[in-house]
Amino acid sequence: MPESERACPPEDVVGTSGYEEFLEVLADPSDEQHEQFVGWIGGKFDPEYFNPENATKRMRRGLPDWRKMA
Repeated sequence: MPESERACPPEDVVGTSGYEEFLEVLADPSDEQHEQFVGWIGGKFDPEYFNPENATKRMRRGLPDWRKMA
């Protein structure tokens, strides 16, 4: 069983429907928003890529260390 599936959506895609639209636009070079989205994401986004170690590191950066909390 995989630890997870697919990449996390970019921070500002606004929910699951926004992520679906984002993926559809990226997959369609003829979409009028395609170039804008490619530029916004920095030129490359692989929705199938997932690295559990990187995901854990990113989550830890954003969460308080409960062991140090009183």
